[in-house]
Amino acid sequence: HALQLVTDRGAHLIRIRPEGVTEVWAGLFLVHELTHLADRVMWGESPSPTRHAFLASELRAAELELAAATAVTGGALLPRLDSVLAELAPRNVFELADLTLRIEASRLLAMAPPALALPAASPAEARLRAEFFRSALLLRYAGREELDQEMILVGFGTLIPSADD
Repeated sequence: HALQLVTDRGAHLIRIRPEGVTEVWAGLFLVHELTHLADRVMWGESPSPTRHAFLASELRAAELELAAATAVTGGALLPRLDSVLAELAPRNVFELADLTLRIEASRLLAMAPPALALPAASPAEARLRAEFFRSALLLRYAGREELDQEMILVGFGTLIPSADD
């Protein structure tokens, strides 16, 4: 990743790789990683969490990242997510996760409102944006369907491969 939380000699750091990332997206990705940093520093999350703890941390980070993206776009992101969800018409979170993994990254990136639509500065940024949109679709669906956290984590488990994969 262009941004990644790492532990080095007991210190929790955000490593920034020299990948091209546009300014707005760098801010959104930083929100995501700062959430992970808070999980470690404030709440004592292990640097080697269980799969469940890892997914719960990803969920918290994705929720804040989506909130920041919604603010940056003045709310314009949410109707775009709703439009894609209406087109996909998933019957449940499992089907949605499967469908979002099948969507071409270029189609995911095309749903970006103007504030988020600048061309990606690198392939790494384009990949991270696609991951954001997959998570955002799942979170929007979960909110509309009033899914509980455990069901959302099941969806995230499908979207996010384990370290062993």
